[in-house]
Amino acid sequence: MQLKYFKELDGVRGLAAIMVVLFHIKQSGISQDVVARALVKAGNFGQTGVTLFFALSGFLITRILLISKDKESYFKKFYIRRSLRIFPLYYLALAIYVIVIPYFTTGKAYSFSQTWSFWIYLQNIGFTFHWSSIGPNHFWSLAVEEHFYLVWPFAVYFLSEKWLHRTIWLIVAFSVIIRIIMLNIGYGGIFYFTLTTMDCLAIGGLVALNERHKWVNAKQTLYLMVGTLLLLITNWVIFKGEGNEYIQIFKLPFIALFYVCLINLLITSVSYLNRFFKSSILTYTGKISYGLYIFHPLCIAMVAKNFKGQPFLLMLLLILISSYFVASVSYYGYEYWFLKQKDRFENFKWSKLRSGAKAESI
Repeated sequence: MQLKYFKELDGVRGLAAIMVVLFHIKQSGISQDVVARALVKAGNFGQTGVTLFFALSGFLITRILLISKDKESYFKKFYIRRSLRIFPLYYLALAIYVIVIPYFTTGKAYSFSQTWSFWIYLQNIGFTFHWSSIGPNHFWSLAVEEHFYLVWPFAVYFLSEKWLHRTIWLIVAFSVIIRIIMLNIGYGGIFYFTLTTMDCLAIGGLVALNERHKWVNAKQTLYLMVGTLLLLITNWVIFKGEGNEYIQIFKLPFIALFYVCLINLLITSVSYLNRFFKSSILTYTGKISYGLYIFHPLCIAMVAKNFKGQPFLLMLLLILISSYFVASVSYYGYEYWFLKQKDRFENFKWSKLRSGAKAESI
């Protein structure tokens, strides 16, 4: 069975990246005029772009694992391909953030003792439990995804699809319980902790299972999506986006559910929604989204520093142009080489390597 390629999912990834960029522009405080304030209000919803990333990753990774479950070198191929996609840019960017930039701005790079949690993907845990650590704050979500990649292949491999489906809902319930416990013992920042956000990733796996079993059709998905949206809008009207962490306990899985409904709708039907997500700008943004996510805070900081006091629309345009430029250079000048190596490993005959090694040992 060959996995079908859905171009519109590149557009979904692109939308998630744009949402995050707008949210961080809002957080930067550069907005001043009326137009800026209007866009900033829209930027409030950009925070859920990370949840969209999580849901999409959960779906894409689960469907890849399910289709390759019975194939040779299941774990080896998965982890090599993920490493080639994630590590090269991550560690290059981390070096830029904590070594290169500090050295040229202050004359001294940050030490390993100050940044160690970022080097081993524990920064999100550090944010949650208030460890003293220095590094790019937005990398917390990359740590959550990496933890998911370490564990989820084993769940898919050892569980039947029936039990995998049950496990996803158990993870949702477990994450809600952990969020309640952590808030009641005085820990805020539950948005960053792996155990309190893993339900957003696991829920994406529901779409992968539904793709295989057709439990929910497009019409039913649309009803569920509208119902979830109405619930979220009601919550927003009542609480006005005040960021109440107790609301986050239950809101997070509903946001993820809304996004998985969107994903399921896109892969089970053809509509104007599909055309929108297949648009050139969104699909291109999806292609360069990793670099865009990694580097856009640098572009925001650069524009805020050098164009302070300029009209917001000019600053917004400069941020977007510079972010897209840097992300494009990152993709075509650096990431693309590693992506090509993924295909080589996909077609590599591991059985021949093993038999060759065995023959040599004899």
